[in-house]
Amino acid sequence: GLDFLMLSQHPLDLPPKARNQVTLTVAFTSQEPGALEWFRSRGLDADEIARLRPASLRQPPCGEFLVRSQSGAGYRGALYPTARK
Repeated sequence: GLDFLMLSQHPLDLPPKARNQVTLTVAFTSQEPGALEWFRSRGLDADEIARLRPASLRQPPCGEFLVRSQSGAGYRGALYPTARK
């Protein structure tokens, strides 16, 4: 198969044929109803996505994200998990 990385702030703007090939989804915070519904269809918790702390807060933990693979495996993380010393 062919590996391909695609990034979008608006997943619904991606062509449907491309969206149907997604094998790994990484979600940062979003309040956009269409995007939240798409994440929900991928098995992610849309309410949890809406509560993720954005990186712009600059108060750790921030830059939080959720990851879910096509197989259902997933985890949660943050770009800035702890305060700098």
